[in-house]
Amino acid sequence: MDQMNSTLWASICARADATPLKQMAIDEAGRTMTFAEYRDACEVSAAGLADRGVGAGSVVSWILPSTIKSLVLAGALSRLAAVQNPILPIYRNKEIGFIVDQAKSELLIVPRQVRGFDFAAMAHELAAVNGVEVLVVDPELPSGDPAKLVPFASTADDTRWLFYSSGTTADPKGAMHSDASISAASDGMQSGCHISLEDKSAVVFPITHVGGLVWLFNSMQTGVELLMVEAFSPATSPQWLGDHGCTCAGAGT
Repeated sequence: MDQMNSTLWASICARADATPLKQMAIDEAGRTMTFAEYRDACEVSAAGLADRGVGAGSVVSWILPSTIKSLVLAGALSRLAAVQNPILPIYRNKEIGFIVDQAKSELLIVPRQVRGFDFAAMAHELAAVNGVEVLVVDPELPSGDPAKLVPFASTADDTRWLFYSSGTTADPKGAMHSDASISAASDGMQSGCHISLEDKSAVVFPITHVGGLVWLFNSMQTGVELLMVEAFSPATSPQWLGDHGCTCAGAGT
C-alpha cells in the first residue's frame, strides 16, 4: 500500500487483512488485542459514536491515557472521518476551554478520573460555559451496529487532526494535520528505527501527543506491536517492558 496516499482507516483494514491474528497491543493489565479484533472494535465504537451524531467533519476533542481504549477511539473516529483533537491529560480547565472554543469542538470525550483528577466534573464545567457536548467513557466506549455505518469517505489529504501545544505562559498553539502528514512522520520513524513486523514498541508518553498517534500509524503500516503504559512507574514499568520484549523504547525516554 502507498502509505502516503492511504488514510488511517484504510491502513487499519489493510493490516487486519494482512496479519489478522497477530497481536497489535497489550497493556499492563494483560489485556490484548489482535489487528482483526482492533478493526472490529473500531467499527463497533464508530457505530456507537455515530448514534450520538458523530460523522464526517465532526470536530471531536478527546482526553484519554495511553490505553487500548484510546487506540480504539482514534480508529473509530477515523472510520467516521471525524476531525480529531486529542488533548494531553496534563491540561486543565484553562487550556482545554481555550482549545475546545478555538477548535469549535462539538463533542468532548473524557475519562471519569485519571490519577485522582476528576475529568468528568471539569468537562461538565466547560460544557456549562461553551455548550460542548460531553461524553464520559467509563468504563467502555459507546457501541453500536457496524452494519448501520455509512460508507467511509475521506482522503489522506483531508484535515483530520488538530494537535495543540502546552501553551506554557501563552494560549495553546494548534496545528492541523492530515493522515498524509502523520504518515510522513511515521515513515521517518520507520526508516530511522528500522521498524519491522517483529518489533515491540513502548508507548509510554501520552497517546494524545502527536508522537503517540504516529505510533498508531506505524503499527498499522508495519505490524509493530504496541506496549501500552498508562502511567509510567520507575519501579515497575521498565521491568514490564523488558518482560514483554520491548525492542524500541523510542516512545519514551
